[in-house]
Amino acid sequence: MKGSESLIRRYLSNECAEFNCHFSSWEQAVRYAGLLLLRNYCIIPAYIQRMVDTIKEYGSYIVFAEGVAIAHAKPLSDVRSSAMSAVCIPGGVVFPQNGGLVNLVLAIAVEEPTCHFALFRELASFLCDSNAVSAARRATNYDELVESMSVLFSPPGKEPKKAPGISIPQSPQRSGARPWTPSNEGRAPGPQTARGAPGPQTSRGAPGPQTSRGAPGPQTSRGAPGPSKSYEHII
Repeated sequence: MKGSESLIRRYLSNECAEFNCHFSSWEQAVRYAGLLLLRNYCIIPAYIQRMVDTIKEYGSYIVFAEGVAIAHAKPLSDVRSSAMSAVCIPGGVVFPQNGGLVNLVLAIAVEEPTCHFALFRELASFLCDSNAVSAARRATNYDELVESMSVLFSPPGKEPKKAPGISIPQSPQRSGARPWTPSNEGRAPGPQTARGAPGPQTSRGAPGPQTSRGAPGPQTSRGAPGPSKSYEHII
């Protein structure tokens, strides 16, 4: 919705989007989408191969909406940072096993799937809207693409629409739970009453300020591919 931050815009950078592309096969399109993530140091080459292998093994289930494929693989150590890429193909490319003609290939890499529920909900809402999907397939620049994909934010308190074939994970919720204290240890959580209102908290056993012991230092570029490398062998 207007005024909210688009998670699609956050994870899909301008550097990871390409337009007016032409490919001779679905595999070449998927590899190029992965190459955009690789060039921006979000993954290592092994992740690209795993995306391709997943499609070869399970088929074109990644074509979630007409003309839109979302390539991905399970989060492993070959993902450096969570990100998305997009490849727009005006002439389209045919995906196997009745995947049909695809004009937009998205590649997603996430470090921890449980950390990105909101992104998946936003993508599901986008895929449910045929007008938004049609506009994204015809996009010729970054702003057009992100605008078409990001117009369906759900307002607070309203559940987003669910795209067919996409499972939107829900965060576990507990009703009537209260924080643990020494006085309720071993008791079932229930609604608080006014009886025996707790007095002011004391500093007994209060943890001291956190120290920098074991704090990780700034990230380095170890193992990151240099900008001068050529990745043409990947596609």
